[in-house]
Amino acid sequence: MKRIIALICSVTLLMGCMAGCGSKEEVKGTENPAVEETEQTENEERSENTEQTENEGSGSIRIAFISPAQHYDFFVYLCAGAQKRAEELGVSIDIFDGQEDFPLIGEYISHAVANNYDVICTGGFDAIIPAAKEANEAGVPLINFDARLESDEVEFMGRVASDNAEIGKMDAQCIIDDINQRTDKDKFVVYYINFMSSASNTQRCSGFVKQFEGMANIELREIIPSDGTVEATQSLIDDLLISQPKGSIDYIFGSSAGMGVGALASVTTAERSEIKIVSTDDEQGLLDALQADGPFMATVAQNAAQIGEMTVDAAVKAVNGEDAGDISVPVRLITKENVKQDIEEQAELKKELEGYK
Repeated sequence: MKRIIALICSVTLLMGCMAGCGSKEEVKGTENPAVEETEQTENEERSENTEQTENEGSGSIRIAFISPAQHYDFFVYLCAGAQKRAEELGVSIDIFDGQEDFPLIGEYISHAVANNYDVICTGGFDAIIPAAKEANEAGVPLINFDARLESDEVEFMGRVASDNAEIGKMDAQCIIDDINQRTDKDKFVVYYINFMSSASNTQRCSGFVKQFEGMANIELREIIPSDGTVEATQSLIDDLLISQPKGSIDYIFGSSAGMGVGALASVTTAERSEIKIVSTDDEQGLLDALQADGPFMATVAQNAAQIGEMTVDAAVKAVNGEDAGDISVPVRLITKENVKQDIEEQAELKKELEGYK
C-alpha cells in the first residue's frame, strides 16, 4: 500500500510536469517568427537571471524533508523550524511523515530521488541504507538530522543533532544526584531502555552507562524493546514489573520520548511509585508528569526547532557543493523545579512556529 501511495504521488507530479511542458510547446509552435524571436530573447534573459539569483528566489532549491514520526511533538516542531527557515531563505520544502516506519522512510528517499529533489534531509536508520545509497549514486546530497546513521556505505554532506551521549550523561547525573540524597538503602538497580536500531538511542545509553563508571553501589540492567514506540515500551515494562517485585527496581531511563512515556504509563498503571524515571525530549505527556506528584524526575530536552533550522541551512550549503560537517545543537535539562519556567520560555517560540505546523 505504501508503494502504491508513493507511485500515486509520482504520477501526480509527472502529470503536473507534462501539463506545464505542454503549455510551453504550444507557445513554441506559434507561426509568428517575431513572437518566436521575442520568446527566445525572453527565455535567454530569464535563464541569465536564474543563474544570477540561484538560491534566492522562492523554490530555487527543492528540499525533501523526511520526518521520522509526526505524532511526536519533537518532530512537529523540528519540521516547523525547518519550514520557517526555508521560508526565510526562499527555498521550497516538502515534509514527509515517516510514521515511525523505517522502510517507509527509505521509500520516501527513493521517491525524492525519482522526483528530482535537490537535497534530501533524513534521520538515520539502518533500514534506509539501500535508498540512501541510491541517492548517493544519483548525485542527490543527503543531510542527516537527529538520529545519526553510522554507515561507511552512505555519504552525508552534513549532520545536525544534539550530543546524544551528553543527553545520556545528564539523565544519569540526575539519578546520581538523587541517590546521593537517599538514606533508605545502600544499593540501587537502574534499568535503561535501549532501542538498538536507532543510533541516537544507543549513543544516549552509552553516555548514560559511562556516567556510572566506578559506582559500586549501582547495578545497571539493559532492556531492549521490539521498537521505540510507546506501546512496545509499555508492554515491555509491564512484563518487567510483573516479574520484579516492589523494591527490586529503583530507576528507569527511557532513551527516547516514546520510551519515556511508555515506561511512565506502565509504572503509573502498576502503581509502582517507588520507581523513578528519567527520559528525553519535552513531549507534553512528560511535561505534565513533571508538574504533578509522581515518579517522573527529569527529562533532557533537545531544541527541536533549532535542529530543523540548522538542517535547512546545511541542506542549502550541500546544494551549493559545501559539506556542512557535524553540527551540535545544545540541550536543556527540565526538572520538577524548573518545568514551569521552561514551558513559559518555550511558549513564545511555539507561538512563532504555530503557522508552520
